[in-house]
Amino acid sequence: MKKYPIKITVITLLGSLFALSIASAEYSWANKKWGELSDVEKKAKVFLKWDTDGDSQLNKAEYTEMTRVQFEKNGKEGYQKAAEKRFQNKDTNEDGFVSFEEQNNMKLPE
Repeated sequence: MKKYPIKITVITLLGSLFALSIASAEYSWANKKWGELSDVEKKAKVFLKWDTDGDSQLNKAEYTEMTRVQFEKNGKEGYQKAAEKRFQNKDTNEDGFVSFEEQNNMKLPE
């Protein structure tokens, strides 16, 4: 019996959490409480929540997951088509990623 898939999954999960904590630690506002954050910092914190690989941008899978959750919270269907259309509209430089700047028309706070 092979046990590798479970170990790999655990390692992958831990690696993702580590990448997220590294990305969050880069920003001075990362450890502030929600009420202490500016509006831009709140948007950044929400954006980085969906950045599961810690590269400070959303790939199509991350963007689609964010859209799926938003649709489910609002009781809507059809998130896949909406995510595809939104992703294409937001990815203004057509690099296959949506940056915080592209998503919000503002720079990511330091």
